[in-house]
Amino acid sequence: KAHVVSELMYSTGMRISEIAAIKVSDIDLSLRTVVVHDSKTNKERTAFLNEYTCNVLSIYMNEFRERVLWLHNGGDSSLLFGCKRNLKTWLNSVLSEACREMGREKVTSHIFRHTFAYHLLRAGCDIRKIQKFLGHERLNTTQVYTKVDTEALRNVLDRYHPRGSKRDSKK
Repeated sequence: KAHVVSELMYSTGMRISEIAAIKVSDIDLSLRTVVVHDSKTNKERTAFLNEYTCNVLSIYMNEFRERVLWLHNGGDSSLLFGCKRNLKTWLNSVLSEACREMGREKVTSHIFRHTFAYHLLRAGCDIRKIQKFLGHERLNTTQVYTKVDTEALRNVLDRYHPRGSKRDSKK
């Protein structure tokens, strides 16, 4: 279940609260889309599923969903994961434990959203498209990702430009 949730967040940029609110009826595997109920703007947007995520979702929905639904504490069988309330806490504890086992810095579920946007930006995706994917109303909300990429660009310039401060003189 953690793999399915994490994959959905990384491949679509959805917030954990949006993942928790997905209904089975929001998913169209043939079109590879998910209707996202934006928890910040109270609007709907469409998220697109890549082939791998579509396959993971299909396996989860057809083979495992009924076995792992959380229908206690106000659970809802129409929701993809069966609950809205406990999903974030559960996933963050799974991530925390995995990080501890690997000796890594603790991460939370929100890192998947940031990573989604950062990887799109690094691959050359237009920031306005990233804005749409994330459901941001204002571009300046999305521009936080350009600051991270600007630092990466600075490092490249420092390394490769003849007057760069970190250029290796042996190259």
